[in-house]
Amino acid sequence: MKDLLIIVGMIIASGIIGAYLYFYTPDELMMGVPAVEQVATTTPNSTEAMEIGGPVDFTTLTTGTHAGGVTTRKNYLATDAEGIAKLWKLAFGTSSTTPAVDLSSQEVVGVFAGQKPTGGYAIAVTKVEDSATERTVYVTLTVPGKGCMVTQSLSTPYSIIVMPRSPLPVTHQDATSTRECE
Repeated sequence: MKDLLIIVGMIIASGIIGAYLYFYTPDELMMGVPAVEQVATTTPNSTEAMEIGGPVDFTTLTTGTHAGGVTTRKNYLATDAEGIAKLWKLAFGTSSTTPAVDLSSQEVVGVFAGQKPTGGYAIAVTKVEDSATERTVYVTLTVPGKGCMVTQSLSTPYSIIVMPRSPLPVTHQDATSTRECE
């Protein structure tokens, strides 16, 4: 029994440490943007059952190829109005207003590909999935294949989604896909 408790404790600790390392970098602190604003652990009320495991519905708020403030591959989780405002500023600079998000039941994730040498790159959240111990955001970076016509200017692709709030630690899994051109 003691061994089982140690193993379960190690699994939980590794999930928390992994999420922390994934979302926290010194660059983000220097930009004044917290990588993750932790979601307070909550228990669902009696009228709201929380499913354990399985796919999570999400909505893409916006995507683009020229994020204003992120030049390296980063992910951000925003759980309050200040976090969403900072995330929006990273994507659009100071000229854009933030979207209306129900922060009592939703959180926002921004994925940024970083600076790319040409056009033809894209980044997207393709799936979000819960397990009993964590929420995984699946991210796909699409790169142009040989022979693709691309703009000869720097690009900084991004995608921002909204998903239901969860007390689970958030992790990610990256994949790369090549767009074939004739």
